[in-house]
Amino acid sequence: MAELAPDLEYLDQVLSPLVTAAHEDRAIAEVDAMATFTDPWRGRLTVLRVYIAICLEYARTNDDPFSVKLAEYRAEYDPVLTDARAAVTKSAMTTGLFSIPLGRA
Repeated sequence: MAELAPDLEYLDQVLSPLVTAAHEDRAIAEVDAMATFTDPWRGRLTVLRVYIAICLEYARTNDDPFSVKLAEYRAEYDPVLTDARAAVTKSAMTTGLFSIPLGRA
């Protein structure tokens, strides 16, 4: 049985040929378990999680290309996750202001 292609766009020329639907599905599940992010944040976090997983899978030494990329993508992931969580919080606060039921006494 042939494996399905991933749905998201992967631009890293070294890692993108290694991305599988299984990598993507696992990363989506991990991201979705953290919070309900908007699609742009969810996609960006998923791509980074996929890259990190592939680097962990293929890294052999501390200075091989996969280890170097792993350090780069881990450093990028943390601030993106912080921004994504802030966006969720901001959205919840904005939405909450308009969810108060109004009625007459």
